[in-house]
Amino acid sequence: MKALFKTIEEFEACVPVATGFSLEPLMGDVLLVEDSEIRKFLGEPFHSELLEKYEAGTLEQVVSGLVGHLQLAVANLAMESYLAVNQVSISDAGVLINSDSTTKTAFPWQIEQLKESFTAKGFAALEKVLKYLVKHSGDQLLAKWSESKFLDAFKDLYILSASEFSQEFPIEESWLTLYHLLPYMRNAQRMVIDRQLGHDLAEELHTQIKSGELSLENGKLVQLYLRPAQANLAAAMAMVSLDFNLTAEGLKICRKRKPAETDDQNLLSRSAKAKREGKFYLEEMRKYLDREASETKYAAYFNSSQYTPPPADRHVRNQSGARTFRAF
Repeated sequence: MKALFKTIEEFEACVPVATGFSLEPLMGDVLLVEDSEIRKFLGEPFHSELLEKYEAGTLEQVVSGLVGHLQLAVANLAMESYLAVNQVSISDAGVLINSDSTTKTAFPWQIEQLKESFTAKGFAALEKVLKYLVKHSGDQLLAKWSESKFLDAFKDLYILSASEFSQEFPIEESWLTLYHLLPYMRNAQRMVIDRQLGHDLAEELHTQIKSGELSLENGKLVQLYLRPAQANLAAAMAMVSLDFNLTAEGLKICRKRKPAETDDQNLLSRSAKAKREGKFYLEEMRKYLDREASETKYAAYFNSSQYTPPPADRHVRNQSGARTFRAF
């Protein structure tokens, strides 16, 4: 199978290894990483095109810059995966430790530190890959990546980018973190936010967002209330999952749960705080819509069962018999 490495020299440029280190035993891990961590972000058509150009030596400048980031990600993540097996020899005699009179196997804590380092560098490089792809998404050379619909996964949400999420809750503008937050963002939207908007207004917003033609009044609603609500509610859910760490810099994706800078009780407290803030924005949104909605402004909400008129207006309308409203 093809991979994004041809020679040991290319690999050594990404991960320093001792003289005599062979690339062949590592190739299984390289291929596994490309399949599990790379292909899902590139999409099958673009990944295949990239491999073909790499093998033929016909990489254009834009694509060549991308391959450099990909190789750094693959090399470090593959080494993290391969490291445990590399400490031993497996034969008919069993599993043996690699040791002689001058060298011995590293201490377990040293190996763990090294694995954490490989993981951190690999994920940092993968973040560069995603930012590179997003930055150059309009380039014709990346047309097959655009067809992979990576960015389309966010187009039914109120938050469309890593920078928009970071404005409401810190994730260091990480596309990798945003990608893994997708299920939490969808849950927050479907289970909480859209229910408060009502079906018709929610549908109107999603249609406009997907078409890229958000009206001025709906744009204000999204920016002031829906984005902060979605970010905080999604973060609240993610903080108590096993997929994220909460650090001084914010929420970060991780392969395995590591101790955060705060204890579990404080983590739960932060999650509860984010949930409260998310609900606060929704409460303020309802007040805003109830105050501003009319037959000509936010009409989809005004004509829904979600709308509750201001107290004075409620009395007048009920007296006229024109409409009857339920209390919120």
